[in-house]
Amino acid sequence: MPARMILAMLLAWLILISGCAPDVDSKLIAATGNGHTETVQELLEAAADVNAKDRDGWTALMQAAFLS
Repeated sequence: MPARMILAMLLAWLILISGCAPDVDSKLIAATGNGHTETVQELLEAAADVNAKDRDGWTALMQAAFLS
């Protein structure tokens, strides 16, 4: 089995067991925090929850306000 495939399988397994699989809401917070406006727009159109909070209690709006 190629090393790339093994690495991909291990990373997928780690994401699954850690419960950190990214969802639309966490992607929205990350995109906002990184200034990716086009991605933010796409995620909002995909019905991301604008009131969702990350593990530190921050929302996408809080990220945007902090960075501006």
